[in-house]
Amino acid sequence: MNPTNIIQILREETRPHHIQIEDNKYAKAIMDSSLSIEEYREYLERFYGFIKPMEQHMTHHEEWSRYDFDISARSKIKDLELDLVALGLTQKQIHDLSECPRIPNLVTFPAILGYLYVIEGSTLGGQLIMKQLKQTLNIQADVNGHYFNSYGSQEVKTKWNEFREFMLSVPLSEGEQHIVIEAAKETFIMLYQWME
Repeated sequence: MNPTNIIQILREETRPHHIQIEDNKYAKAIMDSSLSIEEYREYLERFYGFIKPMEQHMTHHEEWSRYDFDISARSKIKDLELDLVALGLTQKQIHDLSECPRIPNLVTFPAILGYLYVIEGSTLGGQLIMKQLKQTLNIQADVNGHYFNSYGSQEVKTKWNEFREFMLSVPLSEGEQHIVIEAAKETFIMLYQWME
């Protein structure tokens, strides 16, 4: 495996999983304009329950400072909390939300990169989802649509390119590349199962 191709390899290896996650019941309802505001809140609660334990696991790795990469700026929990409060939840209710019992193993840094490939990549699709939600549920990006508008429409491609370049700059052995790929697949699969 050529390390400069890790993004391309990830795209190819995870394509079936990517297609599957876009076919979850909430995403389908968004695209066919049948999602209710209650289901939208439930969708965000599901993301919160999956992402919160993941972010808690990954933020303390020393590699972030070694590579001078601001991982705190990539947090999605803040956006989800803003949306959930706007949708009527109290801080206590948010704190008490169920967390996904099965999450990918993020012990190693390559595994974290695999997870982040999925989550950071989803911000690109979030733009399309946000457009649809605005039309059907009148969701506003700066009120109750922060999560699907992560980084804002002007910055999302820039942020993705920054992450892409970061991943390409991290020296990975063939074994570590395998860990990245398997962690990305595992993230897609577990997130889909949690959504369903």
